[in-house]
Amino acid sequence: MFNITDDFISPGNQERLKNVLTSPFFPWWYHSGTVTPDERKEFGNNSLQSKEVDWFCHKFITDGEPTNSSEFYLIEENLNPILHMFSEEWGWKLDRCQANLVPPSGNWYDRRHTSWHVDSPDDHMVLIYYVNDSPARTLFRGGGSCRPKQGRFITFDGKNYHSAEIPKKKSRCVINFNFKKI
Repeated sequence: MFNITDDFISPGNQERLKNVLTSPFFPWWYHSGTVTPDERKEFGNNSLQSKEVDWFCHKFITDGEPTNSSEFYLIEENLNPILHMFSEEWGWKLDRCQANLVPPSGNWYDRRHTSWHVDSPDDHMVLIYYVNDSPARTLFRGGGSCRPKQGRFITFDGKNYHSAEIPKKKSRCVINFNFKKI
């Protein structure tokens, strides 16, 4: 269902990404909720299991085109081996790339996760790169989970519904890539 790879990029690049993305100067944009109310119904979410949370995003690539972000150099300089593997070795095109930051809720009793979702209705491959260690796992509706560990990435078919546990004490920071077959 999903593949896990640890330490594909150097520890120095891992630290560089974490330090830049978690610095107080990195430009984040606020989002309220991971899916729309209509998507919550469409994807079969309910409030007993899932919860919409406030989070922050920085978009590097949207619909296959660079955004006005001046920060894409971070991806090119630090994650180039991953991009090279997908594009040149496996024949995929980068369609979307964004960094996501979910701050801790501080609510130790709430065991819900974000809404089940797919990133795109089109055929695609998802790669999630974990910027930092966090206890807030990536969950898969069909079963299984992956614990965020700095330097780890997971890949899976984009048609698999997934969500993230809501972090309680420590922020969860990831870079999400969507690739489409060329």
